[in-house]
Amino acid sequence: METERVNCPICQGKFFNLIHSQRCNHLLDSSVYIEVSQCKDCEFVFNSIRPKWRAMLELYSSSTNASGQVFREISPSSYYPKLHRKRVNFFSSVCNIPTRVNILDVGCGNGDFLHALRGTLTSANLMGIDPSKRAVLNCTNRGLKVSEGFLKESNHFDLNFDVISMISVLEHVYEPLDLLKRCYNNLNENGLLFIEVPNALKPEISLSGFFNLEHVLHFTPNSLKKILLSEGFPYFCLDTSEDHIIRLVAGKSKKIIKTVDHDLSSFAENNVRKILENYCLKQSEFTTDLKVKLKKLIDNWKRQKKTIAIYGTGVHTVMLNSLIDLKQFTDYFIDGDVSKQGLKFLDKEILPPEAIIELNIEAVLISSQRFAQEMKQRLRKVAGKKLEVATCYE
Repeated sequence: METERVNCPICQGKFFNLIHSQRCNHLLDSSVYIEVSQCKDCEFVFNSIRPKWRAMLELYSSSTNASGQVFREISPSSYYPKLHRKRVNFFSSVCNIPTRVNILDVGCGNGDFLHALRGTLTSANLMGIDPSKRAVLNCTNRGLKVSEGFLKESNHFDLNFDVISMISVLEHVYEPLDLLKRCYNNLNENGLLFIEVPNALKPEISLSGFFNLEHVLHFTPNSLKKILLSEGFPYFCLDTSEDHIIRLVAGKSKKIIKTVDHDLSSFAENNVRKILENYCLKQSEFTTDLKVKLKKLIDNWKRQKKTIAIYGTGVHTVMLNSLIDLKQFTDYFIDGDVSKQGLKFLDKEILPPEAIIELNIEAVLISSQRFAQEMKQRLRKVAGKKLEVATCYE
């Protein structure tokens, strides 16, 4: 991927302090160098070296490796359906939603949030837009009205919306102010934004890391508030039950919002650089410790001559392969995503979890963080308690 050095996307400031730099192993055969900086003028944190948009457009439009196309179990008791219900409950509890409401979900992915809204707002006109052909097809198959593309280039909508939602979207956007202007113009006079982004004040330690080539903007509650204020959204309600993410409703007016937060300034902006630098140290310690732990685990399995599989062939496993050479010890790769089964990963065919019995797989390492428990349950259902299962986070 070609990269570019950019000015601050919020104030166009040309001077900033470097916080972090790294190579991101997004694909098995390539890595991309990024730099994360804080603007000296407005203090916003962003990737000052990032991939050029053309490469990201291809990724978002067609790649199953893009974060929005990660396979997610959609049974009611699994992680993401529960999370979407929590989002809907927050949204419904803080807003007086009209019965016949027009809602647009930008970057809707496979339509999980729209599906959750449909269960609560039964009379709502629900629509979505996403750049991924695969995502649009998945939504269509679920009976959802979704268009392919980006909001800034879209002429698909001949109405204004009451609500526009952007969940795990804004952190990916190269021109955030332009997108928010487009949202403003596509909302009615009392229109709302429902936004969720990672919280730079509470970065999570994980195998994939907080910083990556897809997330080019890093928000705090206060920086997000400032940006929304500048684009005509002066009324807010923040979900205070959350920590690692920022979830809020922002309105042109306060007519529909039940509870308005007048001030988010308690989230100090001047501490974010120190917090992120400290996170980088802890993330480095985590990966070092994980490498030692996995080597010990795998050596033990090998001594016992166990047949070993890795569960998961997404970004987490790509990052895992950058720590240890998976080819040296892995006999098989398995994945619950039907669209990946039969494809190749590290020159091995990706198999369904149900292949464990036939192939006499005796030990499985789960690379995922969020879905580890769901994966464990599926493995136990397939192979019982005799199968040895380990995760990267235990």
